Amino acid sequence: MTGAKKNRAGRTMLDRAAILLVSMPIVAGCNAHGTASARVETAGDFKADASARVEAKGDADVDGDVKLSEGVQLKGDQLDYGADPIDFEYNKAELKGAGTYKTLNNLLEVLQKHPEVKVHIEGHADSRGDDKYNLELSKLRARSVRKWFIDNNVDPDRLTAEGYGEDRKGSEPEECRDKTGPDAMHAKGCQEKWDESRHSVFKVVGGIETLRPKNEKKAVVEEPHEDSPPPPTKTNRKLWMGLMLAPDYANVSGTDVCIQPGDEWACPSGLAERVDVEGRFRYSTLRLLGILDVVVGAHVTLGVRGGYAFRGGPNAMPIHLEGRLSYWFLADSFSRTGVRPYGFLAGGLAQVDTMAKTLTSPALGMQELEVWHQTGQGFFGAGLGTVIAFKENHGPVLELKLSRSSSPGTTVISPGLGWVFGF
Repeated sequence: MTGAKKNRAGRTMLDRAAILLVSMPIVAGCNAHGTASARVETAGDFKADASARVEAKGDADVDGDVKLSEGVQLKGDQLDYGADPIDFEYNKAELKGAGTYKTLNNLLEVLQKHPEVKVHIEGHADSRGDDKYNLELSKLRARSVRKWFIDNNVDPDRLTAEGYGEDRKGSEPEECRDKTGPDAMHAKGCQEKWDESRHSVFKVVGGIETLRPKNEKKAVVEEPHEDSPPPPTKTNRKLWMGLMLAPDYANVSGTDVCIQPGDEWACPSGLAERVDVEGRFRYSTLRLLGILDVVVGAHVTLGVRGGYAFRGGPNAMPIHLEGRLSYWFLADSFSRTGVRPYGFLAGGLAQVDTMAKTLTSPALGMQELEVWHQTGQGFFGAGLGTVIAFKENHGPVLELKLSRSSSPGTTVISPGLGWVFGF
């Protein structure tokens, strides 16, 4: 081979090598970000220079596990609580065990720190027992877990719960499926598989972005959208004050009330005739009351009512002073809008005066007569009520109280209408 032919052959081989180096990453189809280049010099004047650049598309999920509290991590879209199970009484939906409550408190800490997060609670059962029964039991257990969080002041709107029965039993070996009796009766390998099937799942269905570090971004392309304001933060207000108007309706009756009227009845001066009063409820005193309630527990308030009673009789005692113990039926009764029902016990100092119109005896010509009935000055009672909160910190209050006065004992019904403010 001549020198010229050798030179041309050498250049041809080097050209092919350069092209091969350039094309390798492209043919491989990688999503890597890199540069490949070749620079070849021959014995002659010919020089080959080639380069290629492949851009990454950036479609990989770069989100990893995020530790949120002791024993709780965010894995994907689930709150993973580790190996400690959430355990229940055998064949029941009642929570049990120190490990269970430790796990629940760790999850509660996450929900308290991140009020924007919403969670769906899943209940799963192993394969032992009837399929339909296990489905219903898993639903009751999921709801029991949800109720525990609500009882610990988590907004019910942030939690949903559902049971899925034996949907995971496919991971159990055939020899472990549909067995009966407690765990101790069966092989350890079956017990471990049943533990895997019988569990609770906490899936984040809202606010998951607040659980990730601010500098951790997911490589996705988002559609442009308008900024929305953050959800309002609810505040439990500890002090509630207001005013209420409350009429009394007393059930009074009597025979010969003006012959010896005493402390219970007051008759026109000088009248000592037979006068009977028919028994029924009559409109009595009207009270204007100040309201003061202090929150002392998740559902409990202690309070006082003080004010003045109008429409009193000849020996009226117009002062009203009442102590209250109230139980609020909803977990977020001191922060939610809408209806806030409650029940209460009450007792204190008050006198109910009732005017009764009746007729004198025929000897006096059957004249219409006004007499007054006066109760004792103490009472005790109970009732129901509700606040209709237009805003979190104020709204009208409606209630109905049934009470019994001290001697002479009289039954009194007292509806009330007022307005309260929270501080």
